[in-house]
Amino acid sequence: MSTLDIARVAGGLVDQLAASTAATTGDEWRVRRSAWQLLSRGAAVAERDVASASAAAPQLVRDVLSRDVERDESGRLTGVSGLTLVPTQHRIWLGDAQLYTWCALDLLFFPRLLDRAAEFESECPATGGRISGRMAPDGSGEFEPREAVLSLVVPRAGAPVRSSFCNFVHFFRSAQAAEAWLTNNPDGYLLDATQAFELADHLTRSLDLNKEES
Repeated sequence: MSTLDIARVAGGLVDQLAASTAATTGDEWRVRRSAWQLLSRGAAVAERDVASASAAAPQLVRDVLSRDVERDESGRLTGVSGLTLVPTQHRIWLGDAQLYTWCALDLLFFPRLLDRAAEFESECPATGGRISGRMAPDGSGEFEPREAVLSLVVPRAGAPVRSSFCNFVHFFRSAQAAEAWLTNNPDGYLLDATQAFELADHLTRSLDLNKEES
């Protein structure tokens, strides 16, 4: 990981998230964060509830939630920029609520961002085996097996976050299990537990800084 600047990658991911989700100002980030907080209860969310929770104008809420979201047949939000009710290989429990995430890094990011304790599990795409873990609100945590690694690519500028980043970010049960992935993604990286938690922390801090400065 010595050749990858974690803080730089975190800042780049925030830029990608901003471009993909139409959230660049402080007000827009508050809308996005309110949507995440409401969704973390484990049920679909109406836009009017996001407007109320964020104290934002309905038009701003509509603009921010016009991209990078998932909806049910009635138009309620079921997924918001990485946190979703739609099943994926990445499962997370926030209190009594069971949700899913778009990528393995989200499992470490959302508990930190939402200041919530969490348990999670993910499926290794190479072996089908399970990786499980837990996180405290302060960002400390662990996952098993201890030799599990997180795959990572640096997202392409201007590309959608999910297709250019999330779809490549997995937990593997070991570096050996990730060898084929690394061969197919020669510009990718494998992070151990310490590095993965450090990246999640930098990502959260970068997002908070972006929100405060806007």
